[in-house]
Amino acid sequence: MCSRASNTAPAPLARAAAANGNEAAEWSACHRVYLEPFELALHPVSCGEVIAFIEDGGYRRAELWLSTSWEALLYWQSIPGGARSSSSQGRHWQTFTLRGLVDISPESTAVHVSHYEADAIARWLGARLPTEFEWEPALGK
Repeated sequence: MCSRASNTAPAPLARAAAANGNEAAEWSACHRVYLEPFELALHPVSCGEVIAFIEDGGYRRAELWLSTSWEALLYWQSIPGGARSSSSQGRHWQTFTLRGLVDISPESTAVHVSHYEADAIARWLGARLPTEFEWEPALGK
């Protein structure tokens, strides 16, 4: 996630090469892309942050979503939590995976979210997703 309010670090400044949009990168002419300074979050989004997004009505807030993504599927569900509560509202959360329903640990890294959901969660956190060209120097490529 890019430009999150806290726990960020400056990314290395670099130039990135970009390919033409119609051809595979290895076969097309490249051009330079100049990047403005940006920061990346020091840790990935946690399941607890996704749960807070859901409980705050993130799936019902149109301003958080790209217009093409408004009908994103929700693979997370909550049940009354009792002793196994994983949220501030006393509910227990699970997500549907290839192995079926799996319990969610709020401290673990969020997985099983689409690009659209990740973008909406980033907006809700006051951040944005990094571009392809920002990822490359951040990963040392």
